[in-house]
Amino acid sequence: MKITGYDEASFSLLVSFASDKTKYQDPSQYQSYAYQPMNMWPGVTDPDELKKCMAVAGMWVTENQVREEQFIADPTKVEQYRAMVGEVVEYPVANLLSQEQNQNSIEEV
Repeated sequence: MKITGYDEASFSLLVSFASDKTKYQDPSQYQSYAYQPMNMWPGVTDPDELKKCMAVAGMWVTENQVREEQFIADPTKVEQYRAMVGEVVEYPVANLLSQEQNQNSIEEV
């Protein structure tokens, strides 16, 4: 985790993350995310505890980074996504919901 900046307008700490599973282990190689401690962790006043809270949030970020890197490394998957461009797809609502959700009488839109 690297705290890369502070945004005065939003009171946000800008933080980037890396892990031993991401392509790069240097957090500087990845984009920074804005965290607003006073809104996200209002009860945390100790700077070390705040860093731990951001590190926990960073675990999710790095998991997504790994998934993205794996996706990019698979040209077949990337091409499948590209091939969807321009498609118009319609589904009846009932086909998109589980049987339990269907029983709750959701109207089609």
